[in-house]
Amino acid sequence: MRLKNFKITLDSAVFFAGCSVKGKVCLHLNKPTRIREIKVEYQGDCKVRWKEIHMINGDPVTYHYSNDETYFKREENILSGFDTEDELNAGEHFFDFEFELPQHLPTSFEGRHGRVRYTVKGIIEAPKKLRTKTKIPFMVLSLLDLNKEADAANPVSEDKLKTFWGHLKPLRVKLSLPVGGYVPGQVIPVKTSVTNDTGVEIRKLRVLLMKIINYHTTLKSLEVKEVIADSEFQLKLGHGKEEASIGLKVPALPPSRMEYCRIIDVDYKIVVEACVDSWYHKNLKSTASIIIGSVPLLCYELPVPGFPFSRSPPTLHSEFRPLGDQPVPQVISQPYWEIYGGEVPPPIYEETLEYPCERREKFKKKEKELENESQTGVQEAVCFEDEDCEGEVKSFAPLYPVFKFATRNHDA
Repeated sequence: MRLKNFKITLDSAVFFAGCSVKGKVCLHLNKPTRIREIKVEYQGDCKVRWKEIHMINGDPVTYHYSNDETYFKREENILSGFDTEDELNAGEHFFDFEFELPQHLPTSFEGRHGRVRYTVKGIIEAPKKLRTKTKIPFMVLSLLDLNKEADAANPVSEDKLKTFWGHLKPLRVKLSLPVGGYVPGQVIPVKTSVTNDTGVEIRKLRVLLMKIINYHTTLKSLEVKEVIADSEFQLKLGHGKEEASIGLKVPALPPSRMEYCRIIDVDYKIVVEACVDSWYHKNLKSTASIIIGSVPLLCYELPVPGFPFSRSPPTLHSEFRPLGDQPVPQVISQPYWEIYGGEVPPPIYEETLEYPCERREKFKKKEKELENESQTGVQEAVCFEDEDCEGEVKSFAPLYPVFKFATRNHDA
């Protein structure tokens, strides 16, 4: 086939569940070429993969776990009815396509052991059974509105006690948050109180924002914990009662729960850890669950515009890296303008940083090395890209909404 270039371009960098995906199939021919038809395939699915290496009778045995879930798969012809003698002229050809997404879809997600991914695939059928394919992933965002979550506006508090061996009086760690729901870009103000009546010295507090991911298969589930943000506070005394206020800024993250996905769950927790100045005593942790959403609580804190507020499409954050040589697209579909009469300024969009696409590429290189490992119960990622051999597949970095708040919040 005399094909110089075959690619798909999209009108937006982010699409919302229930909205339409619009784009173009771009075809550049060196010479007049016979083409039977051009098809576009839309697909949304979730895949979970991992393997575990166990020692049995002194030999390493590998167990594979997997699960799949399909949300939609549709194919349509955008050019058809050509006879074998019909030709497309040399030069560039553009074919528009449009597909309406279902209302209930999980947000795009990329993790080490699983992913939720949406793709558009272009297929050219030529005479003599010649076929050419190209594929591009796209971002889908399903909004989690904190104003509709029953517990998001409620204050959160946790109180933990612990006694050490050989000491009668306890160590107490209290944790409190003004609300239970936050959005990326917001600072979580964590207030802690430490009462140490033991003889064991406590020198510092460590405050963590943790993401807990659960991958599910029919045989087994796997829990993975990731530290998203952390901060330390040095205590002055080490004994008695001390209080501290620590702010953790929420980076670009997928929303809690992964609604409409049955095989991947995402939850978030705030952990306050009292670090013991002793090697033979364990630290005391106080943990509170929070909700990360994509629409902020109006009763708690309103965001400010991150760019001049208008109805023109907002651009992406400057750190967004487009796929291949495509220009940076804009976010055209913007339901934030329709929520609460425009009280919520629209966000910017950023890549999540805790598992960037460069790290995913490293796991592909480690697959051969894993065959020689003999550690018992080691969980390792399985390369997804090997399954997507049809068309042009690239590592994909989802974009999540990040709101801008007043400067005082950032300095908390």
